[in-house]
Amino acid sequence: MDATNIEFFASCLTGFEQTLAGELKRLRIRHVRPLRGGVAFFGRPIDAERVCLWSRVASRVTAVVGRVNAGDAELMYAGVYDLPWRTSSRRARRSRFARTARTRSCATPSSRL
Repeated sequence: MDATNIEFFASCLTGFEQTLAGELKRLRIRHVRPLRGGVAFFGRPIDAERVCLWSRVASRVTAVVGRVNAGDAELMYAGVYDLPWRTSSRRARRSRFARTARTRSCATPSSRL
């Protein structure tokens, strides 16, 4: 993941994904892909800042650090541990991070995440 081609996700209310996609295209954001609950796009950090400043539909913009395909909690923890957190943190410098994990099912909740 280089600084010129970062994957971002702009979240929005359900049902507004197409509206947000159109708004991002008008902001000259490239590779816009509407998904459930938001829109994925690729760009530079300045593009994400532009979305934060000028979008009326997006509620939050997050950078995708990586993906983990895990069948259970232990595999998920191991995969998250191996993600390039230092590289991502260095790029953002003074930014705040909210780490989000989504699971399909988890039998035993844990506070390790």
